[in-house]
Amino acid sequence: MAVLLPPHWQSVGVLLGAWWCGAVVTEDPGGAVAVLCSADRLAEMDGLDEVAAVSLHPLGASVPDLPPGVRDHASEVRVHGDNFTPVPVPGSAPATPTRTVTALVDAARARAAELGLTAEDRVLCTGAWSAEGDPLLPVLAAGAALVQVTGPPAPPDLSRLARRCAQERVTVTVDTPVDGVRTLLE
Repeated sequence: MAVLLPPHWQSVGVLLGAWWCGAVVTEDPGGAVAVLCSADRLAEMDGLDEVAAVSLHPLGASVPDLPPGVRDHASEVRVHGDNFTPVPVPGSAPATPTRTVTALVDAARARAAELGLTAEDRVLCTGAWSAEGDPLLPVLAAGAALVQVTGPPAPPDLSRLARRCAQERVTVTVDTPVDGVRTLLE
């Protein structure tokens, strides 16, 4: 399954749902059984069989005026209850083109420990996530909270970001230094 989405709360649900169902998540739509993408990338999906558009609307609204054959993610998931019982996915199953489920989870836990993340942390991220789940999965593996801030202006306005950190009680930043907050720059 190709997931072509920017960092967003809906992207978290798509990624975790795909892995929970045993899908192999990739960023390459060529050869993927299905593609989930943002509406602004639909032109790139021309000719693919199974495409669903994700609105990225703050409240998860539907994507209006989709081309024929493109599904609306919000409309598709809305009709299903929150009770889903997947077939158990073995740890040896692939989660990405390069990692099994076990390897992905182990890498996330190891990275969380390496970064010193704990369940008490509130982690600010202003950048992208990789298909391998970094930095999203280490934050989740630690039981921490993710505060994702993306969008214009880029780079982020540091005075506004400092206010956001205070409002959200951010304890760690992943990629943008903010005065008074521990930063995990690579």
